[in-house]
Amino acid sequence: MWCGTIGAWLLVAGPLYQGALELSDVVDDFPVDDEPDAASGVSAWWWLVPPAAVGLLWIRERRLRRLWESEWSGAQRVAFLQFADRAVGWLVVSAGAFLLALEVTWYLTVRSGLSTLTFWLLIVLLTTASVVATAVAISRHQQGAAAAGPQGR
Repeated sequence: MWCGTIGAWLLVAGPLYQGALELSDVVDDFPVDDEPDAASGVSAWWWLVPPAAVGLLWIRERRLRRLWESEWSGAQRVAFLQFADRAVGWLVVSAGAFLLALEVTWYLTVRSGLSTLTFWLLIVLLTTASVVATAVAISRHQQGAAAAGPQGR
């Protein structure tokens, strides 16, 4: 039971990290030079407060949409659509893994005779651990990419 639960939560953390890693690399390829604050992106640490991260991403998306309509070439539009498709794909994989992890964690708590409160505490703890691990890894990745400069990408 424990192995299955740990494996299920690794299936949550893995796609979350891989998706964030791929998407953080791709998003830097979009031209946003005329809006310096749009170029800064959204720090991975904002995902510790998901509503704020979503709000910041929404603001960035609005800026990108304005650029889309006014300045982007056909090739840049296609690249952006591919980026959006990847983002949705990783979201679906992570959401599916999360639902499986919920089921397996519930099974573990019931079979172990633990309370419903323990189940919810485990969900909060393991979800937070997955998000924090991803935020730390992406932050380090971004710092390493920034230190390497354009030639290190």
